[in-house]
Amino acid sequence: MEKPKRILFIAPRYHTNFRFQLAKLLEAGNVVRFISIGQGAIENYQVLKPIIIGLSRFGRLLDCYLNPAQDVAQRNVKGLPNVFRLYAEVIRFRPDVVITRSVNSTYFRVLFPLFLVRWFRLVVYVQNPQYVTHCSYTKRIYYFVLTKVFNIRFYTTVRYLMQEGTPSTLQRQPFYSYFPFFIVPQVDRESFNSSEVALRLLHIGKFIPRKNHDLVLDAFIELRAQFPNCSLTLIGECINEPQLELLAGLKDKIAAAGCNDAVHIYTNVPNETIAAHYTKANLFLMLSVRETASVCQVEAMSFGLPVICSIDNGTAHYIEDGVNGYVILPQKEVLLEKLLYFAKHQNEMAVMGKNSLHLIKTTFNIDQNYDSFMQFLTSK
Repeated sequence: MEKPKRILFIAPRYHTNFRFQLAKLLEAGNVVRFISIGQGAIENYQVLKPIIIGLSRFGRLLDCYLNPAQDVAQRNVKGLPNVFRLYAEVIRFRPDVVITRSVNSTYFRVLFPLFLVRWFRLVVYVQNPQYVTHCSYTKRIYYFVLTKVFNIRFYTTVRYLMQEGTPSTLQRQPFYSYFPFFIVPQVDRESFNSSEVALRLLHIGKFIPRKNHDLVLDAFIELRAQFPNCSLTLIGECINEPQLELLAGLKDKIAAAGCNDAVHIYTNVPNETIAAHYTKANLFLMLSVRETASVCQVEAMSFGLPVICSIDNGTAHYIEDGVNGYVILPQKEVLLEKLLYFAKHQNEMAVMGKNSLHLIKTTFNIDQNYDSFMQFLTSK
């Protein structure tokens, strides 16, 4: 049996998509710590509470100058962290493996000298596709040095971008290994039965334009004209002025359409309470664009939900088109067509919901994923 490892994660923030991976690593007896540079608006610490080191004093001054919009994501990735505390936490933990994010982040560059001295196994988690249309020679040389000279390993949760083709038509980037999001079945229900007559739609995403709340709402309003019993739930982070303005616009549109009783909006919902919304829904929507990777549709599958997902999403390939949902162009007419289809074919929706759960148990089986991942971490 493989000896348990001391595994340290270092990331901009403690994101939801780490939760099941951390739980599986801990369940298997590994010692796990998580260091985050900053903190998101909504984080779930049920599995593990991160050590938040923050920016250095100089880093905070730079952030005020270089990040006038006070963008949290930019601060956590590009900001200068508290170097002394970062080094102290890494040395104190004595990791066998350090898993971190982008090589372009400030904290990766800060961490690299310590890696050269301590020589722990360094692994980088990215959300770039494993298969691409083209991989430049410059990029190949750059990653050759990192992987062969420094023995740094890279893995991604994105296998390919569906709008670019399929693995059989694309080039594989040999320096990336692919592991799907760690996920477990959340329910073992018989999905939905044919006696159901109303669609209960769920859409999750922070209230920013690229999450396409307007598109979803416009399609829903037209759907409700034909199926008045359907409902829509929108859940998302809403903490700053632009987000509040977008939300106000949505509420105005809902009121103008007379849909106040059919559209339910929840903001800044704690992750540990999201499950209740998944279990009430019978169809999940993910219509965002320019999405490098999202875990929400995979979570929805774990609750036995069929999914309609935008093709402009790095993890759209987790959906088998026509099997457990549809991958579509993010256009109102296309979305409405699929919603009407499900409203008229309840049996088909039930089958697709069962297929989602089956995929979680087989294709994305967490035990098989864990075994492969640990072999990737520990092999010479």
